[in-house]
Amino acid sequence: MDFLFSGSGIAAAAVAATLGASTALALAFGDEDPPAGPAEHRAAGTQAAAIAAGRVFPSKSTGMHLAFREWNPRAEVRMSVVVLHGFGEHCGRYDHVARALGERCGAAVFAYDHQGHGASEGVRAHCKRFSDLVDDAEGFLAFLRASGRLRDGEPLVILGHSMGGLVAAHLCRRIQDGRVEGVTPHAAGPVPAGASVPFVGLVLSSPFFKVAAATDTPALRAASSALSATLPLLPVVALDVNAVAANASVRSQYAADPLVYHGMVRARMGAEMSAACASILASAKELVLPSLHLVFGGSDTLVDPQGARDVAAACSVAEGGISEVLELEGSLHEVLNDDRSAEVIDGIAAFLLRRRAAVSR
Repeated sequence: MDFLFSGSGIAAAAVAATLGASTALALAFGDEDPPAGPAEHRAAGTQAAAIAAGRVFPSKSTGMHLAFREWNPRAEVRMSVVVLHGFGEHCGRYDHVARALGERCGAAVFAYDHQGHGASEGVRAHCKRFSDLVDDAEGFLAFLRASGRLRDGEPLVILGHSMGGLVAAHLCRRIQDGRVEGVTPHAAGPVPAGASVPFVGLVLSSPFFKVAAATDTPALRAASSALSATLPLLPVVALDVNAVAANASVRSQYAADPLVYHGMVRARMGAEMSAACASILASAKELVLPSLHLVFGGSDTLVDPQGARDVAAACSVAEGGISEVLELEGSLHEVLNDDRSAEVIDGIAAFLLRRRAAVSR
């Protein structure tokens, strides 16, 4: 998503003209439940269907119903992958990735829609605190363990795209510090019998670790912080669908997807993501991963690819682990969907197979 501040989002008169007086007034007073539009009604329908089908789990941070999906391989499950999607999208966009990893790696794949995204409950594309999203990811792991989907001794890989990569990086810090019950980093060697869930690797796809250079100015950071506190739901940042992918068909599918949020980034969400980026950049040297596979587009303008480079250079991999960094020259943001997606998925599958072999009994 292209983080470009819009002057029309800051002027109160323009906000009222664009959103309607009642909505603008609600935003001015920090209303957490603005009037529903077409996108909210579409999301509500999918929420009801997910709840009726039992495809939800409770948000650890808010108690909201969060919709999830799972893909199981035809053959024996040999490992698990948890997918964390990016801002504005939903986990259904990773169906092709999940099916490929199941077929090639024997992976059971689990994913959910962040609060305010896809078929999950919540104000569209909004969270009060970025840590709520990390709490939810931790809660999803707990839900998967409690329901028998994640099994002790079975290798786990976490895959995060864009904002999901930022959530994943913060989650990995918690796992590293022993704050995620039942999940333990494991770099190499057979997993001991009776061990908890061994977290064996992190896959990052175009992670959002640094705000796009065009908007990373002191003035815009100050404006974002002020609006986050006073007008948290105010739409302030335009998203450029043309920067999602080079392939026109991919862009068209993205633009037509009813579960993708096509509005502007809200003030609170933008400020929280920016702060989370700064936090992970500042602490990356303390991050120790069991293994890392990082792939991103060198011409990405939705996020600054320098953030991915900086985190990869600063973090470390535990003894016996592997680190793979692939920068796709000329590629844009959605490397899992664009013209080189087959190559990207091949690389992820190969990484999973290497990690599975490294910890097998």
